[in-house]
Amino acid sequence: MGHSAVFECPIGYKLEGASGITCQYNGKWSADVPRCEEIECPLINIPDNVLLIEHNNTFGGKAVFTCMWGHKLSGSQSIRCESDGRWNGSMPTCLEITCPVPETPRSGRIVEQTRYPNKKQYRNRIYKVGALMRFACLPGHQLIGEASIICTENGTWSHRPPVCKCRYD
Repeated sequence: MGHSAVFECPIGYKLEGASGITCQYNGKWSADVPRCEEIECPLINIPDNVLLIEHNNTFGGKAVFTCMWGHKLSGSQSIRCESDGRWNGSMPTCLEITCPVPETPRSGRIVEQTRYPNKKQYRNRIYKVGALMRFACLPGHQLIGEASIICTENGTWSHRPPVCKCRYD
């Protein structure tokens, strides 16, 4: 009677219950013996176009992210589960990779381009990864360079647009 016990958990665990209990006059403890539960971070809500390639939501564990093809990661590639049961950072997002509008060659024209899935993309001239552009020259001109260019995963075109040179120069 009158004796007390103090409880602690090892790193990575949290105490569920009273941290200290006392033996009462009736010979019973003042509370149930607490238990140690593993610290876990909440489940992750994955944003669009983000892929989870590693996931451990216990204390010290991490979640690692990458993006779907044609997208680039914005934010940290990984987050870690901390001792307070929270992730140590914010979720990254994946932004669509696009290429700038290529220049139409002087005395040339675009003869084919990847079809747009919607009118908004056509109006805004959005060229996604994999978009193809083909060029041709007006009569009397010769195409110098690549006739076709493709939007690459680093947001640039595979080649510079061609040049159309007058055949009679």
